[in-house]
Amino acid sequence: HDGAVDYARLEALVAVVGRGRLVLDLSCRHVPGEGSPSYKVVTDRWQKWTDLEVSATTLADLALHCDEFLVHGVDVEGLQSGIEEPL
Repeated sequence: HDGAVDYARLEALVAVVGRGRLVLDLSCRHVPGEGSPSYKVVTDRWQKWTDLEVSATTLADLALHCDEFLVHGVDVEGLQSGIEEPL
């Protein structure tokens, strides 16, 4: 899907399982660069970057389609170093 959310597939999933039973898992990776920390969702074993930036706007948009989020920082996952605070 070329790094974009496929809203048609998401709506189809919601139609089958219901918004109240859907948890979206957002695997997030820090985007290197200047300014405040920025994170984007990654897929395919955390190897492919998407164009989906983790922000209040993004979460509000996705929240229309699910009941909960599972948000995790893949750069620290499995390292027993705690949570990724900026995320």
